[in-house]
Amino acid sequence: MADLGDLENKRVLVVDDQREIHDDFSGMLEGGEGLSSDELAGAFVASSAEPALPSFDLLHASSGEEGCAIVRAARERGEPIAVAYVDVRMPPGIDGVEAVRRMRAVDREVEIVIMTAYSDKPLSAIVDDMERLHKLLYIRKPFAREELQQVTLSLVAKWNVERALATARRRLADGRRRLESLLDAAGDAIAMYDREGRFVLANARYGRLIELPAEELRTTPREAAVARFAARFPTGPGPAADGPGSARGGGGAVDPGASGVDPARRKPAFHRSTQPVSDAEGAVVGDLVVFRDVSEIGIEQS
Repeated sequence: MADLGDLENKRVLVVDDQREIHDDFSGMLEGGEGLSSDELAGAFVASSAEPALPSFDLLHASSGEEGCAIVRAARERGEPIAVAYVDVRMPPGIDGVEAVRRMRAVDREVEIVIMTAYSDKPLSAIVDDMERLHKLLYIRKPFAREELQQVTLSLVAKWNVERALATARRRLADGRRRLESLLDAAGDAIAMYDREGRFVLANARYGRLIELPAEELRTTPREAAVARFAARFPTGPGPAADGPGSARGGGGAVDPGASGVDPARRKPAFHRSTQPVSDAEGAVVGDLVVFRDVSEIGIEQS
C-alpha cells in the first residue's frame, strides 16, 4: 500500500463560483481527518497505518479565469497542480469547459474533474469535442464525502506515480545516451544483448559494419546479427593471437577512415569477443559482443 504522506504533490485546485462548494471541499478533504470508510482506508493505506487523509494543499478559485491563472502560476513556479475540480457553469466569464481547455494549454498533466449540478446532459454533450479520455473525469453535485475522498486520493496518487515514472524514464534515457556516447568513442564495434539474445544497445560503428537500419537492428537477435557480420566478412583461420571466435574479412576496405591506414592496403580482419554483463548484485543480465579490427596488426607486421 502507498504511504499517502510521502506523496510529493498534493495540490488540489477547486474552481467554482459558489462559496459553499469550497467549504464542502475543505470539510471533506481536511488533512488529518479519518477516511470515511474502512473499505476506502484499506484500499489506500497499509493496515498498520492510521487511516487518515493526507494534508492536501487546497487552492481555491471563484472563476474560470482565476483558475487558469493559478494553474499557469503554479506551473511557472515549478509547483504544478495535481488535480483540478472545475465547475461547468460559472457566470459571468468563461465556463468550465473553456477553463479546462485553457488549463490544458498550460499544463496537460493536471488531472481534471468536471463538476455540475445539472443532470439533464450527458458528459459528451457537456464537453463536446474535448479530449474526453485524457485526464478527465466527471462527477455530479451534490457529491458524497467518500466519493470525493476516493476520487481525490486516486487522482493525486496517479499524478505522483506518473511523474515518478516519467522522471525514471528520463534518467534511464539520459544514462543510455551517455553510455552510447562512451561506446561511440571506442574504436571497436560494440553491441549488448540480454540473456535471451535480444538487442539492448550498440555503438555507431557496430551499426555501420552490420549495415542494418536502426529499427531492424533492434529486432535482430544476437546470433542472427553475428551471422550477418560473418556473412559480410567471411570467417577464416586467423593468427594465433586472435584466439577462438575471431572473424576475418576477405577483401575490401571496412570503415577506412577509422584507423588512418591506407584503404588500398587494408584487408579487414576482426577479432570477436563476448563478455558477460552483470548488474549491481552480480547477476548476469546479458552479453557484450565486441568486434575489434585487427587488420592494422597484420599491416604493421608485414
